[in-house]
Amino acid sequence: MITTYHCLLTRILRTNPVTNLPQISEERILGVAKQLSEGIGYRIVGSYEHALADDWMVEAAEMVQRNCERVVLLTGRKLECEVWRQEGSGNHRCVHVQQFFSFAANLDKGLT
Repeated sequence: MITTYHCLLTRILRTNPVTNLPQISEERILGVAKQLSEGIGYRIVGSYEHALADDWMVEAAEMVQRNCERVVLLTGRKLECEVWRQEGSGNHRCVHVQQFFSFAANLDKGLT
């Protein structure tokens, strides 16, 4: 009886009773982490896995936007549903080899 009640309560709390949409939960957060780490794998900027993760996250964000718009239609709430994705080259993560060796040489000399 307790197990049945716990399972039912857990299922109810994961879904909004008005909109029937998923709510944030530890289970959902761990699911995202698992998908990125185990489903897609290690992501190095510019790698195939990086592109897969980017596509997956964009689709997940668009789903959140669709769900938000659904809440507006079902409840009449005054919500702005907008998803924005920052795009960039990733160059800020790159250290040029010459800069690295210059830094390492100065480190050895005690200059940094």
